[in-house]
Amino acid sequence: MVTTPIIQINNLVKKYKGADANAVDSLNISINNGDIFGLLGPNGAGKTTTLSILYGLLSADSGSVIINSINLNNNKEEIKKIIGVVPQELAIYNNLTAIENLKFFGRMYGIKHKILNKKIDFFLDKFSLSDKAKKQVNTYSGGMKRSLNLIAGVLHLS
Repeated sequence: MVTTPIIQINNLVKKYKGADANAVDSLNISINNGDIFGLLGPNGAGKTTTLSILYGLLSADSGSVIINSINLNNNKEEIKKIIGVVPQELAIYNNLTAIENLKFFGRMYGIKHKILNKKIDFFLDKFSLSDKAKKQVNTYSGGMKRSLNLIAGVLHLS
């Protein structure tokens, strides 16, 4: 059985202005649906640059990226709708509650009010945060903050 990769990267190249070498140099990766995949390497190996290209923050100098059969070069906005990003550093507001944080991010994604409330309730329940939903995030443990950050990164996905 032939499977179409969920992510296909072909000859990806990125060089930052003024740099001596490419940050990403002819990268080829094929990831099938259901695969567990990680990017490993030393500082400066191009991991963050590669991910930044995948979710449309940076443009590659050359090469192609196909995600879920959609060409990134021609459809960055479409890709942003199907990819969730959880940054290395927490991207939540400590002085807001979990619900306030998620409503803020949901509105940024343009999720309608009723749908947003259902998604927030669903994810807070799945991540065992429902009982803390109305408490300020600065009262959360590190793991709870990480969980909330993850919810904010995937809230817009169906």
